[in-house]
Amino acid sequence: MAATDPENIKTAWAPMVFGLIGVGGVLLPSQVIFSIITPDELLGTGVALSIVIRMIGQVVGVSMFYNIFHQHAVTNATKYFAIPAIEAGFDSVASITDLATTLTAGPLSAYAHMFPQLANSPAKIAALQLAGHEMYKHCFPILYLISIAFGGTAIISSFFLRDINKYMNDHVAVLL
Repeated sequence: MAATDPENIKTAWAPMVFGLIGVGGVLLPSQVIFSIITPDELLGTGVALSIVIRMIGQVVGVSMFYNIFHQHAVTNATKYFAIPAIEAGFDSVASITDLATTLTAGPLSAYAHMFPQLANSPAKIAALQLAGHEMYKHCFPILYLISIAFGGTAIISSFFLRDINKYMNDHVAVLL
């Protein structure tokens, strides 16, 4: 995904499909294996514990990615967004920050009425949308590259899984 061109959606399909297969390849087998090797009397606790561990990992990951994204968004705002915003009539850091944040909510044309500087000016709206696109498209590649490191670690860790053949039998914990 870090190598995709944000201007051409066709470049995103192959990495996205491989990424989705990879997510399923990491989450599903680990849950199944964990359920198989857990003793019957601890099955509910074991499954709940594995879900909690995944949730904690997600919280840590989201907070880490958000902080990195925010840091890059602030840096890129001064590079790509500040000048077009000033040219459109935004004269304070707070108003430019509000405008950049509003771009994440949806099309700027839907929220333009909130900014008097944009009143009846499709050219300003288009220029700011283009600047916002430029600003945000430079924030994502670093996140994808960081996720490659975590994915690589998960793949390497999978090579250290032990054989579970001794647990593969006809035993069923609960008959339905």
